[in-house]
Amino acid sequence: MAPTTSSTQWNALGSCLYPAEAWVHLRTVLRLSDRELAVAKGIFAGQDDNGIALETGIPSDLVYRTTQRIYIKLKIGSRMELIARIKAEYRAVLADRFTSVTRPS
Repeated sequence: MAPTTSSTQWNALGSCLYPAEAWVHLRTVLRLSDRELAVAKGIFAGQDDNGIALETGIPSDLVYRTTQRIYIKLKIGSRMELIARIKAEYRAVLADRFTSVTRPS
């Protein structure tokens, strides 16, 4: 039986790359489940399926199936497209932050 994984472990993936609030926003915008977000973070961090499996505690075949679900959900076909989509969404978050800041007179 595979060990259970807490959302804290899943949130550790990718947390050093983007701030936690960015991942929360990305999860909402991309409509990802907790597991899909964990896998996406691992892919974004450059891990292969086995590395993501070790980090999250979920079986590598489930990592593979989850990756395929992400591809279908986001209408993409590769890890590189996923990384590009995450970067694009993050840039949009940054753009929103900077455009909403008012400049002093």
